Order: sequence, then C-alpha cells, then structure tokens
Amino acid sequence: MRGSVPRMPERTPKALRAAIAQHTPKLLPDFDRNWREKIADTYDLAPVPAFMTRWWVEFALARDPSSRPRSTVWKTRHRKPLTMPWRKVS
Repeated sequence: MRGSVPRMPERTPKALRAAIAQHTPKLLPDFDRNWREKIADTYDLAPVPAFMTRWWVEFALARDPSSRPRSTVWKTRHRKPLTMPWRKVS
C-alpha cells in the first residue's frame, strides 16, 4: 500500500525504535542520542515513561505528515526553546 500511514508500534522502547528505523529513519539519530543521554548513561529508568511519550508523539507526527499541526504557535512552543523576554539572562 503506497502512501499509507504506518501503524503505531507496540508501546515499548524496542518496538518504537524499530518503527522509527523503518519508517522515519531521519529521527533515529536523535532518538538514539536522547536515549543515551536520558536513560542509558544515567542508569535511571524513571524517565522512561516521559521519554516514551515524547518519542511516541514525534513518531506519530513524522509518520503522517498530514497530521502535523500547521499552527505557528505550536511550532514556536514545541520546536524551539522557550524564551522569556521579560527575564534578564545573566
């Protein structure tokens, strides 16, 4: 089926990584880097639910370009660091 949207994988890090590698390989380096920084290098499993939520959404948006928000506000808030012009940076 050409042009069909891939199904969401099982909600495990292994299954999500495999789906990213197969369907959205451009995300894979960021996924792996983020996994190393947040989970593997820290030997801490507590952040796994937050990690999975973040990458679940990243994959869901990347696998279906028509589902991407077109709002500039969304892109500004979620794709760039939040800046607070009223706060002085020292």
